[in-house]
Amino acid sequence: MDSEIRIEWTPDFETGIEIIDNQHMELFKNINELLDSCERGEAKEGVSKMFDFLEKYIIFHFGTEEDLMIKYRYPNYYQHRMLHDRFVIDMNGLKREFLKNGISESLLALIKHFVIDWLKYHIGGEDKRLGIYLYRFPEVIHNSSV
Repeated sequence: MDSEIRIEWTPDFETGIEIIDNQHMELFKNINELLDSCERGEAKEGVSKMFDFLEKYIIFHFGTEEDLMIKYRYPNYYQHRMLHDRFVIDMNGLKREFLKNGISESLLALIKHFVIDWLKYHIGGEDKRLGIYLYRFPEVIHNSSV
C-alpha cells in the first residue's frame, strides 16, 4: 500500500472564483478521506463512500460550472462539458468494476490514479482556464451561488 498519499489544496489549484474553489476544496477533502481510509486498511469502505460522494458532487459541481459557462458564454464550453461527461463515464466504469468484483490492489491503484489525475490536470488546467475567463466578470468572483 502507498504510504501517506495525500493531495493538498494549494494556490496552484485556485480558479479565483469562490464558488468553484469552495467546491473543489470539498472534493480534495473527500479524496483525502478516501486515501486515509486506504492507509488504515479500510479501502472497501473508503471507496464505497467516495463513489457515493462523487455521484452527488458531480451533479452539483459540474452543474455549477456548466451553468456559469453558459451564462457567461465560455468559448470552450463544449470541450469542457465533454471532459465532464468523460469523467462520469470513467467513474461509472470504475464503480461497476467495484460493485461486480469488490476492491483489489489493481482497482484501488486505478481509482487513486483516476482521481488524483483529475484533481491535478482537470482542476489545475481546465478549471483554471475557466476561472481566468470568468474573472473578467466581477459579479462572479465572490459570489457563493450561481
